[in-house]
Amino acid sequence: MKNLSIKSKLLSIIFGVVVVVTAIIAIQSIVTINSVSSANIAQYKEEAYKTKEYELSNYVSVALNTIDTFYQRGSKEKIKQEVQTSLTNHSSQVFETIQRVYDKFKGKLSHQELKEKIQFIVNSSRYGKNGYFWINDLDAVIVDHPIKPHLNGKNLYNFKDKGGKQIFKEFAAVCKANGEGYVDYVWPKPGYEKPQSKVSFVKLFKPFNWVIGTGAYVDDVTSKLQKEALSAISKMKYGKNGYFWINDTQPKMIMHPIKPALDGKDLSKSKDPNGVYLFNDMVKVCQTSNKGGLVKYSWAKPGKDKPQPKFSYVKKFEAWNWIVGTGAYVDDIEDKILLMKKNTSDQINSIIVTFIIEALVIILIAMLLVNLISNATIIKPLKQFEDGILSFFKYLNKESTTIVNLDDSSSDEIGNIAKIVNQNIAKTKKIIDEDEVLINNASSTMNRVKNGWYSETISGHTSNATLEQFKNSVNEMISATKEHFVGINKILEEYSNLDYRNGLKLDNIEKGGAFELLVTDINKLKDAITEMLVENKQNGLTL
Repeated sequence: MKNLSIKSKLLSIIFGVVVVVTAIIAIQSIVTINSVSSANIAQYKEEAYKTKEYELSNYVSVALNTIDTFYQRGSKEKIKQEVQTSLTNHSSQVFETIQRVYDKFKGKLSHQELKEKIQFIVNSSRYGKNGYFWINDLDAVIVDHPIKPHLNGKNLYNFKDKGGKQIFKEFAAVCKANGEGYVDYVWPKPGYEKPQSKVSFVKLFKPFNWVIGTGAYVDDVTSKLQKEALSAISKMKYGKNGYFWINDTQPKMIMHPIKPALDGKDLSKSKDPNGVYLFNDMVKVCQTSNKGGLVKYSWAKPGKDKPQPKFSYVKKFEAWNWIVGTGAYVDDIEDKILLMKKNTSDQINSIIVTFIIEALVIILIAMLLVNLISNATIIKPLKQFEDGILSFFKYLNKESTTIVNLDDSSSDEIGNIAKIVNQNIAKTKKIIDEDEVLINNASSTMNRVKNGWYSETISGHTSNATLEQFKNSVNEMISATKEHFVGINKILEEYSNLDYRNGLKLDNIEKGGAFELLVTDINKLKDAITEMLVENKQNGLTL
């Protein structure tokens, strides 16, 4: 555009405007024609996808409900409650027995004999496979332990389980505070590498301040129930080929009924042909909302050469960190949408061709009209403006002594610019004329100074600040030189009157300059004459 003439630029702008306007009209028409078709496609797509999503969501809910039934059966808290109830029942039987014995033999046996009798009863009490009771006092000292008698008499106040809990301290504290209660801890169990969860019921036997307790392991049956749940989900089917899979948040495949080779594999780097990390997206969806959500990707479909678009609905079963999903191919929906879009596209292409032909005709007519009008209203005034500027430059370059003002008769932008330019031409001419007067005066003054006339200075004034400053500097130089010569003449006049007492001094002279050399030489001359006069005087006195 920089190398084009204004006329060409105007034509280009008009061409662009016509093209844009035509394009806008065409687009509006296309949008109008396309709106009904797009609305129908969008409505069909939305309804079809929503129906599919709702359907998949319902299937996943059924699978989650199935899993939840297994989970509820294996709830650790539920097992714990059952264990607590069992311990309480067994403890009640023992306490009823020892209380009867205590009441029966109190006062008949010595205190120590009665303690030994009740201790024997507690020591001998058993239930189930390996249920037993132990006794410790309120200071956590073991009174009797039927399974580990080596602990008898030992203070286990500071004893801790693998979890760091001082369990015997807790047994005593519970009985001191409430008389009875439950304590959770971990304890070694045969057949297990790590200590297992255990709960004990302890109750205070007040006559002797004994803490009598019994405990049971809270068996973790989750693993077994998970296997049963996986087996059940793997067998669940719906429709022609609907199935469920389960992965975790790693994501690692827990169970895939169609592709069991995936079970146990890390799926974090698994992606579809479009680069979608589908299993990572499933994890993100479940972490974002506890309601789960839809994940879109492509997946291999039997009977198709390429992977097809697929929707999967996933939801997390929080308790087991399982993500349950099921999916359905949506290529049939996409195929119908593509067909609807193709029909619309064909109609739009036909309209576009028609508009292009009409636009070309309009552009040709518009450019002819613009060419005629612009020559009269823009190009010709610009040419006159150019001629006026060139005339001013000729005056500046001394090629002409006159200036022709620009034509500023019009009220348009060109006329306004011409008025401003004419004003500045007048200002510039005034400054040039002042400069010329000042330079002529300066030339005359410098000629007189060259001939030794230092009383003359440059007169005149100009609006040119730089030239005005130069004039003032030259006048200061002339005045300073005049003052130096006055000083020299004065001292030389004293010497001519045979007065050699004062030396020559000049202020504000440059070191090493001509005036400093002159001062030095005159002072040397004065010193030589003075010395000669003194010598002649001495010779005269001698004679």
